[in-house]
Amino acid sequence: MKKGGYLAFMVIVLGVLSVLLPRCISKEDPAVGKDQLVDALDAAFVRVIDSGKYREIINSDPVAGPLMVNIGDCYPRIEEDGVPIYPFPENPVGVLKNILDKRKIKVGTFDVRDQQGTFRIFDKVNAALMRAIIDELGKGYGIPPAPDPGAIQIEPYLIYPPSSSLVFTGLNNGDFDITDFLGALGATVKVGGIPERRRKLARFTCTIFGTPWYIHVRNDSPYQDVDDVLADTTAKLCVGQLSSRLSEDYFKNATITQQFYDDLELCSEGVRDGTYDAYLHFDPTPLLPELRSIPTQIVSGIPIWVAGDEKPPQTTTTASGS
Repeated sequence: MKKGGYLAFMVIVLGVLSVLLPRCISKEDPAVGKDQLVDALDAAFVRVIDSGKYREIINSDPVAGPLMVNIGDCYPRIEEDGVPIYPFPENPVGVLKNILDKRKIKVGTFDVRDQQGTFRIFDKVNAALMRAIIDELGKGYGIPPAPDPGAIQIEPYLIYPPSSSLVFTGLNNGDFDITDFLGALGATVKVGGIPERRRKLARFTCTIFGTPWYIHVRNDSPYQDVDDVLADTTAKLCVGQLSSRLSEDYFKNATITQQFYDDLELCSEGVRDGTYDAYLHFDPTPLLPELRSIPTQIVSGIPIWVAGDEKPPQTTTTASGS
Protein backbone atom coordinates (compact mmCIF):
# COMPACT_ATOMS: atom_id res chain seq x y z
CA MET A 1 0.00 0.00 0.00
CA LYS A 2 1.35 3.42 -0.89
CA LYS A 3 2.20 5.80 1.91
CA GLY A 4 -0.62 8.19 1.02
CA GLY A 5 -3.15 5.38 0.86
CA TYR A 6 -1.98 3.96 4.19
CA LEU A 7 -2.33 7.32 5.90
CA ALA A 8 -5.81 7.77 4.47
CA PHE A 9 -6.75 4.29 5.69
CA MET A 10 -5.48 5.03 9.22
CA VAL A 11 -7.41 8.29 9.31
CA ILE A 12 -10.60 6.40 8.47
CA VAL A 13 -9.90 3.73 11.11
CA LEU A 14 -9.20 6.31 13.80
CA GLY A 15 -12.33 8.19 12.86
CA VAL A 16 -14.47 5.08 13.20
CA LEU A 17 -12.88 4.19 16.54
CA SER A 18 -13.44 7.70 17.85
CA VAL A 19 -17.16 7.21 17.26
CA LEU A 20 -17.52 3.60 18.41
CA LEU A 21 -15.27 3.46 21.48
CA PRO A 22 -17.13 6.08 23.55
CA ARG A 23 -20.37 4.23 22.83
CA CYS A 24 -18.86 0.94 23.94
CA ILE A 25 -17.46 2.23 27.21
CA SER A 26 -19.90 5.00 28.09
CA LYS A 27 -22.29 2.62 29.85
CA GLU A 28 -20.55 0.55 32.47
CA ASP A 29 -21.55 -3.08 32.81
CA PRO A 30 -24.22 -3.04 35.55
CA ALA A 31 -22.80 -6.30 36.94
CA VAL A 32 -19.60 -4.55 38.06
CA GLY A 33 -19.86 -3.93 41.80
CA LYS A 34 -23.16 -5.80 42.06
CA ASP A 35 -22.01 -7.99 44.95
CA GLN A 36 -20.92 -4.90 46.84
CA LEU A 37 -24.26 -3.24 46.20
CA VAL A 38 -26.17 -6.28 47.49
CA ASP A 39 -23.98 -6.40 50.60
CA ALA A 40 -24.42 -2.67 51.16
CA LEU A 41 -28.21 -2.91 50.80
CA ASP A 42 -28.31 -5.88 53.20
CA ALA A 43 -26.19 -3.95 55.70
CA ALA A 44 -28.54 -1.00 55.38
CA PHE A 45 -31.69 -3.11 55.71
CA VAL A 46 -30.66 -4.90 58.91
CA ARG A 47 -29.84 -1.52 60.44
CA VAL A 48 -33.35 -0.34 59.57
CA ILE A 49 -34.64 -3.34 61.52
CA ASP A 50 -32.15 -3.01 64.38
CA SER A 51 -32.90 0.68 64.90
CA GLY A 52 -36.63 0.06 65.21
CA LYS A 53 -37.33 2.07 62.05
CA TYR A 54 -38.78 -0.97 60.29
CA ARG A 55 -41.49 -1.46 62.91
CA GLU A 56 -42.08 2.28 63.04
CA ILE A 57 -42.77 2.36 59.30
CA ILE A 58 -44.96 -0.75 59.36
CA ASN A 59 -46.95 0.47 62.36
CA SER A 60 -47.47 3.91 60.81
CA ASP A 61 -49.57 2.41 58.00
CA PRO A 62 -52.81 1.00 59.47
CA VAL A 63 -53.87 -0.46 56.12
CA ALA A 64 -50.74 -2.09 54.68
CA GLY A 65 -48.83 -2.66 57.92
CA PRO A 66 -50.95 -5.52 59.33
CA LEU A 67 -50.69 -7.36 55.99
CA MET A 68 -46.88 -7.48 55.99
CA VAL A 69 -44.52 -9.91 57.71
CA ASN A 70 -40.77 -9.82 58.30
CA ILE A 71 -39.69 -13.23 56.97
CA GLY A 72 -36.44 -13.02 58.92
CA ASP A 73 -33.92 -14.47 56.49
CA CYS A 74 -31.44 -11.79 57.66
CA TYR A 75 -31.35 -11.48 61.43
CA PRO A 76 -30.39 -7.97 62.60
CA ARG A 77 -27.19 -8.96 64.40
CA ILE A 78 -24.89 -6.16 63.30
CA GLU A 79 -21.80 -7.66 64.94
CA GLU A 80 -20.85 -10.61 67.13
CA ASP A 81 -17.87 -10.81 69.50
CA GLY A 82 -16.52 -7.66 67.90
CA VAL A 83 -16.75 -9.16 64.41
CA PRO A 84 -18.90 -7.19 61.92
CA ILE A 85 -21.67 -9.40 60.52
CA TYR A 86 -23.08 -6.84 58.11
CA PRO A 87 -20.21 -4.47 57.22
CA PHE A 88 -20.52 -1.94 54.44
CA PRO A 89 -18.11 -2.96 51.64
CA GLU A 90 -14.85 -1.06 51.56
CA ASN A 91 -13.39 0.47 48.40
CA PRO A 92 -16.64 0.58 46.40
CA VAL A 93 -16.43 -0.05 42.67
CA GLY A 94 -18.80 -0.10 39.73
CA VAL A 95 -22.46 0.52 40.33
CA LEU A 96 -22.08 1.08 44.09
CA LYS A 97 -19.31 3.63 43.57
CA ASN A 98 -21.39 5.45 40.97
CA ILE A 99 -24.34 5.66 43.36
CA LEU A 100 -22.17 7.06 46.14
CA ASP A 101 -20.27 9.47 43.89
CA LYS A 102 -23.40 10.84 42.24
CA ARG A 103 -25.50 10.56 45.40
CA LYS A 104 -28.30 9.26 43.23
CA ILE A 105 -29.83 5.82 42.80
CA LYS A 106 -32.14 4.90 39.93
CA VAL A 107 -34.97 2.63 41.03
CA GLY A 108 -37.02 0.69 38.49
CA THR A 109 -40.71 0.90 39.35
CA PHE A 110 -43.96 0.21 37.53
CA ASP A 111 -45.76 3.10 35.87
CA VAL A 112 -49.34 2.31 36.89
CA ARG A 113 -50.49 5.85 36.05
CA ASP A 114 -53.94 6.46 37.56
CA GLN A 115 -55.00 2.82 37.60
CA GLN A 116 -56.43 1.50 40.85
CA GLY A 117 -56.12 -1.94 42.38
CA THR A 118 -55.07 -3.69 45.56
CA PHE A 119 -51.43 -3.21 44.55
CA ARG A 120 -51.82 0.48 45.50
CA ILE A 121 -52.26 -0.47 49.17
CA PHE A 122 -48.48 -0.73 49.60
CA ASP A 123 -47.56 2.56 47.88
CA LYS A 124 -46.95 4.55 51.06
CA VAL A 125 -45.12 1.91 53.07
CA ASN A 126 -42.98 0.88 50.09
CA ALA A 127 -41.73 4.44 49.61
CA ALA A 128 -40.96 4.82 53.32
CA LEU A 129 -39.06 1.53 53.49
CA MET A 130 -36.98 2.33 50.41
CA ARG A 131 -36.13 5.78 51.76
CA ALA A 132 -35.05 4.29 55.10
CA ILE A 133 -32.85 1.67 53.42
CA ILE A 134 -31.15 4.18 51.12
CA ASP A 135 -30.60 6.54 54.06
CA GLU A 136 -28.83 3.77 55.99
CA LEU A 137 -26.77 2.90 52.93
CA GLY A 138 -25.64 6.51 52.68
CA LYS A 139 -24.85 6.73 56.39
CA GLY A 140 -22.58 3.71 55.98
CA TYR A 141 -20.40 5.89 53.75
CA GLY A 142 -20.68 9.18 55.62
CA ILE A 143 -23.55 10.56 53.54
CA PRO A 144 -26.33 12.31 55.49
CA PRO A 145 -29.89 10.94 55.37
CA ALA A 146 -32.93 12.68 53.91
CA PRO A 147 -34.22 15.34 54.11
CA ASP A 148 -30.66 16.68 54.06
CA PRO A 149 -30.01 18.02 50.52
CA GLY A 150 -26.79 16.01 50.46
CA ALA A 151 -28.63 12.69 50.89
CA ILE A 152 -28.68 10.04 48.17
CA GLN A 153 -31.56 10.96 45.90
CA ILE A 154 -33.98 8.26 44.73
CA GLU A 155 -34.77 8.67 41.04
CA PRO A 156 -37.68 6.54 39.78
CA TYR A 157 -37.27 4.83 36.42
CA LEU A 158 -40.78 4.19 35.15
CA ILE A 159 -41.50 0.83 33.53
CA TYR A 160 -44.52 0.69 31.25
CA PRO A 161 -46.41 -1.44 30.71
CA PRO A 162 -45.94 -3.24 34.06
CA SER A 163 -44.04 -6.36 33.07
CA SER A 164 -41.59 -8.59 34.91
CA SER A 165 -39.82 -9.22 31.60
CA LEU A 166 -39.20 -5.49 31.16
CA VAL A 167 -38.05 -5.23 34.78
CA PHE A 168 -35.29 -7.82 34.52
CA THR A 169 -34.28 -6.85 31.00
CA GLY A 170 -33.90 -3.22 32.03
CA LEU A 171 -32.14 -4.15 35.26
CA ASN A 172 -29.51 -6.28 33.54
CA ASN A 173 -29.12 -3.71 30.77
CA GLY A 174 -28.22 -1.07 33.34
CA ASP A 175 -31.26 1.14 32.73
CA PHE A 176 -31.62 1.45 36.51
CA ASP A 177 -29.57 0.39 39.54
CA ILE A 178 -32.10 -1.56 41.61
CA THR A 179 -35.77 -2.45 41.57
CA ASP A 180 -38.56 -1.23 43.73
CA PHE A 181 -40.45 -3.86 45.75
CA LEU A 182 -42.12 -5.33 42.68
CA GLY A 183 -40.84 -8.86 42.12
CA ALA A 184 -41.47 -11.90 44.31
CA LEU A 185 -38.38 -14.01 44.95
CA GLY A 186 -39.88 -17.36 44.05
CA ALA A 187 -41.24 -16.66 40.57
CA THR A 188 -39.88 -17.06 37.06
CA VAL A 189 -39.50 -14.47 34.32
CA LYS A 190 -39.12 -14.56 30.55
CA VAL A 191 -36.27 -12.54 29.07
CA GLY A 192 -35.84 -12.90 25.32
CA GLY A 193 -38.69 -15.41 25.36
CA ILE A 194 -36.75 -17.83 27.57
CA PRO A 195 -38.18 -18.55 31.04
CA GLU A 196 -35.79 -18.65 33.98
CA ARG A 197 -35.90 -18.44 37.75
CA ARG A 198 -35.56 -14.83 38.80
CA ARG A 199 -32.93 -15.69 41.40
CA LYS A 200 -30.77 -17.18 38.63
CA LEU A 201 -31.13 -14.14 36.38
CA ALA A 202 -30.35 -11.40 38.88
CA ARG A 203 -28.91 -10.74 42.31
CA PHE A 204 -31.18 -10.09 45.28
CA THR A 205 -31.03 -8.77 48.83
CA CYS A 206 -32.51 -9.97 52.08
CA THR A 207 -36.27 -10.36 51.87
CA ILE A 208 -37.59 -6.92 52.76
CA PHE A 209 -41.09 -8.14 53.60
CA GLY A 210 -43.55 -10.87 52.81
CA THR A 211 -47.30 -11.12 52.32
CA PRO A 212 -49.41 -14.14 53.35
CA TRP A 213 -52.16 -15.21 50.96
CA TYR A 214 -55.80 -16.02 51.66
CA ILE A 215 -58.70 -17.41 49.66
CA HIS A 216 -62.02 -15.59 49.97
CA VAL A 217 -65.04 -17.81 49.38
CA ARG A 218 -68.77 -17.60 49.97
CA ASN A 219 -69.96 -18.43 53.46
CA ASP A 220 -71.81 -21.46 52.06
CA SER A 221 -68.85 -22.64 49.94
CA PRO A 222 -67.91 -26.33 50.26
CA TYR A 223 -64.25 -25.30 50.50
CA GLN A 224 -62.99 -25.75 54.07
CA ASP A 225 -59.25 -25.43 53.51
CA VAL A 226 -56.73 -24.71 50.77
CA ASP A 227 -56.43 -28.40 49.89
CA ASP A 228 -60.08 -28.42 48.84
CA VAL A 229 -59.38 -25.63 46.36
CA LEU A 230 -56.20 -27.25 45.07
CA ALA A 231 -58.00 -30.53 44.44
CA ASP A 232 -60.98 -29.02 42.61
CA THR A 233 -60.40 -29.38 38.85
CA THR A 234 -63.40 -27.14 38.13
CA ALA A 235 -62.42 -24.28 40.46
CA LYS A 236 -62.86 -20.75 39.11
CA LEU A 237 -60.35 -18.43 40.73
CA CYS A 238 -60.22 -14.63 40.51
CA VAL A 239 -56.90 -12.87 41.16
CA GLY A 240 -55.36 -9.40 41.15
CA GLN A 241 -52.09 -8.17 39.71
CA LEU A 242 -49.96 -9.18 42.70
CA SER A 243 -51.22 -12.77 42.79
CA SER A 244 -51.44 -13.56 39.07
CA ARG A 245 -48.19 -15.52 38.79
CA LEU A 246 -48.55 -17.21 42.17
CA SER A 247 -52.05 -18.40 41.28
CA GLU A 248 -50.88 -19.94 38.00
CA ASP A 249 -48.08 -21.86 39.70
CA TYR A 250 -49.90 -23.08 42.80
CA PHE A 251 -53.48 -23.54 41.58
CA LYS A 252 -52.83 -25.42 38.36
CA ASN A 253 -56.23 -27.13 38.36
CA ALA A 254 -58.16 -23.87 38.49
CA THR A 255 -59.48 -21.65 35.73
CA ILE A 256 -57.97 -18.27 36.57
CA THR A 257 -59.40 -14.86 35.73
CA GLN A 258 -57.05 -11.91 36.19
CA GLN A 259 -58.48 -8.57 37.25
CA PHE A 260 -55.42 -6.35 37.27
CA TYR A 261 -57.36 -3.24 38.21
CA ASP A 262 -60.14 -2.85 40.79
CA ASP A 263 -59.68 -6.51 41.67
CA LEU A 264 -60.95 -6.20 45.24
CA GLU A 265 -64.41 -5.11 44.15
CA LEU A 266 -64.66 -7.14 40.93
CA CYS A 267 -63.38 -10.40 42.40
CA SER A 268 -65.28 -10.09 45.68
CA GLU A 269 -68.55 -9.34 43.93
CA GLY A 270 -67.87 -12.14 41.46
CA VAL A 271 -67.42 -14.66 44.27
CA ARG A 272 -70.58 -13.47 45.98
CA ASP A 273 -72.57 -13.73 42.74
CA GLY A 274 -71.18 -17.14 41.81
CA THR A 275 -69.09 -16.00 38.83
CA TYR A 276 -66.01 -17.23 40.68
CA ASP A 277 -65.54 -19.85 43.37
CA ALA A 278 -62.75 -18.00 45.15
CA TYR A 279 -60.63 -14.84 45.23
CA LEU A 280 -56.90 -15.06 46.02
CA HIS A 281 -55.95 -12.02 48.10
CA PHE A 282 -53.34 -10.89 50.66
CA ASP A 283 -55.88 -9.52 53.17
CA PRO A 284 -57.50 -12.04 55.53
CA THR A 285 -60.60 -9.86 55.89
CA PRO A 286 -63.08 -10.17 52.99
CA LEU A 287 -64.64 -7.05 51.53
CA LEU A 288 -68.20 -8.40 51.75
CA PRO A 289 -70.06 -9.99 54.69
CA GLU A 290 -71.21 -12.84 52.45
CA LEU A 291 -67.61 -14.06 52.19
CA ARG A 292 -65.20 -15.82 54.55
CA SER A 293 -61.44 -16.31 54.43
CA ILE A 294 -59.29 -19.45 54.17
CA PRO A 295 -55.51 -19.21 54.84
CA THR A 296 -53.34 -20.74 52.11
CA GLN A 297 -50.22 -20.99 54.32
CA ILE A 298 -48.32 -19.45 51.40
CA VAL A 299 -46.17 -16.34 51.88
CA SER A 300 -44.51 -14.41 49.04
CA GLY A 301 -41.19 -12.72 49.81
CA ILE A 302 -40.08 -9.47 48.17
CA PRO A 303 -36.38 -8.49 47.95
CA ILE A 304 -34.61 -5.66 46.16
CA TRP A 305 -33.21 -6.92 42.85
CA VAL A 306 -29.74 -6.02 41.56
CA ALA A 307 -28.25 -6.76 38.13
CA GLY A 308 -27.05 -10.26 37.34
CA ASP A 309 -23.74 -11.30 35.81
CA GLU A 310 -24.63 -10.87 32.16
CA LYS A 311 -26.71 -8.43 30.19
CA PRO A 312 -29.33 -9.87 27.83
CA PRO A 313 -29.24 -8.50 24.28
CA GLN A 314 -32.75 -7.04 24.46
CA THR A 315 -33.45 -3.41 25.22
CA THR A 316 -36.44 -1.90 26.94
CA THR A 317 -38.76 0.76 25.62
CA THR A 318 -39.42 2.47 28.93
CA ALA A 319 -38.74 6.06 29.86
CA SER A 320 -37.16 7.61 32.92
CA GLY A 321 -39.40 9.31 35.42
CA SER A 322 -38.73 11.94 38.00
